Amino acid sequence: MADDLPADFSIDYSVLHQVRENMIELAETAGSGGASGDYRDLGEANAGERKAALGHDGLSSAFNLFYTMSRTRVKEAKDGLEELGNLFGGVADGFFNVDSQLAQSAGASKAAGNLDNWRADTEAYEQWERDNTAWGDYLESIGVPDGDAADPDFSLHEACSVDDPPGYCEQWREDMDAARAGDGERPPENPGEAPEKPSETPPTRWEYTDESGTTVVELELDDNNEIVKETSTVTTTDGQKFVSETVYDGTVHTVEDDNGRGYTFRDQTTTTTYADGTTTTSETVYTGDPRTVSTGEDSNGLERFAAFQDYTVTTTDEDGEVVSTTEVVLADDGSGTMTITEDGKTTEYTRSGPRASWEEK
Repeated sequence: MADDLPADFSIDYSVLHQVRENMIELAETAGSGGASGDYRDLGEANAGERKAALGHDGLSSAFNLFYTMSRTRVKEAKDGLEELGNLFGGVADGFFNVDSQLAQSAGASKAAGNLDNWRADTEAYEQWERDNTAWGDYLESIGVPDGDAADPDFSLHEACSVDDPPGYCEQWREDMDAARAGDGERPPENPGEAPEKPSETPPTRWEYTDESGTTVVELELDDNNEIVKETSTVTTTDGQKFVSETVYDGTVHTVEDDNGRGYTFRDQTTTTTYADGTTTTSETVYTGDPRTVSTGEDSNGLERFAAFQDYTVTTTDEDGEVVSTTEVVLADDGSGTMTITEDGKTTEYTRSGPRASWEEK
């Protein structure tokens, strides 16, 4: 269900979808006059065949009149049944499309988050490998026995703090003194046990299934494991389907905050196929330069930043006609305006900062 509905109001659009299917099936039956079997065969027969079957001209004529009248009345219901079925279906598809967009957005965030976590875990493991290699090479260079070097808990500080330290401690102390004096690098330290090694293959699929249906997000990556295509598919157990495909193939815009964290904005094209089979295409184009602004400190005293950039979104239908446009223009403090034009109506929104909500003017 859509999140903006009151808590005491709910619509099971899967039931509405089933009602539509039942209405259309009933309309198809009505289109045939509602008759079947011997009754229909006799009603569709010619006068001679009916008389031969019933054995009397008057009975044959009376049956023909009854059959014709009943079939006409039933057929008159066909258009009404189809219209009502389409009404139920339109409501079902409308709510399903809204929920699917929410599910698609959440799923895409989960998939991207899983990829980010894999990148972080991979970098952490590779850093441990580098640190462990440096540690092993240093121990070998100063003559630490292999048995001590293989101990994941071995510490030069502890080994060289005893009354009668091993011979290699002399070189270690000289290296430590040189580092303190600024004449060399500090000797490496034991990196400890290896962290769990992440998969060599990045995660490119996220899936969630419950009693209502399934949401699947699939990612395509380039050689640097950056997302170049994202496909989200939402299906219900009743057969409704929503597909959103985003291709990141435009200009890349990057910026770093004062903490050295990088942010990327990339032009993109999204093609959406709704439950009724119609499609729209939205092109997002970023303009100007990306910027960052401080949003205060976190609980650890680290300054936090928000990144943003001006952009426009143009949405077209299957015929290439413009359905809507969105233009976002932001100031250096993250405040700004958002102008949406749809169905000939223009609505303007403003926000006071990068974390503030958009409010209609």
